[in-house]
Amino acid sequence: MQENVESENCFSNVLVYGLLESVSSTIPQLTLLEKLNISPAFSKVFRFGKIRAEIPRPLKIIIKSKAEASQLLESFNDAKLGGVEFPQDFRIVKDKTPLQRELLKSCHSELDKRVNRGESGLHIKYVNGVSKIVSNISKNGYRLPPQPKA
Repeated sequence: MQENVESENCFSNVLVYGLLESVSSTIPQLTLLEKLNISPAFSKVFRFGKIRAEIPRPLKIIIKSKAEASQLLESFNDAKLGGVEFPQDFRIVKDKTPLQRELLKSCHSELDKRVNRGESGLHIKYVNGVSKIVSNISKNGYRLPPQPKA
């Protein structure tokens, strides 16, 4: 039950990674979002995590509606596919519930173990909303083409 409530709350949140931190309170780096040709109504924007010199902290944007959050994610993915240049490591993803984060974390650790054991052609894919490790090598030994992200 609590997972459903958290899931509903996360639908209108997006996380922005790779956005340099600013001493200004207006967050001028959000002009990168202007490349997406939309201006969602932000109700809250803040950074979270520990400050580290080498990596900027993620930015959490709480948007007023689920539809605008979905539109922001879709516009970002369309812009990337359309050749719009973004800084290296810049990405926008939907927020996850604590359970989804835990499942993804365990999936990443399992992927690391399997890669260290010598397996190749593995990646994480979401199947019915659940993160799973899948191989891009068929049972016949052929490398499968990458699947388009849904």
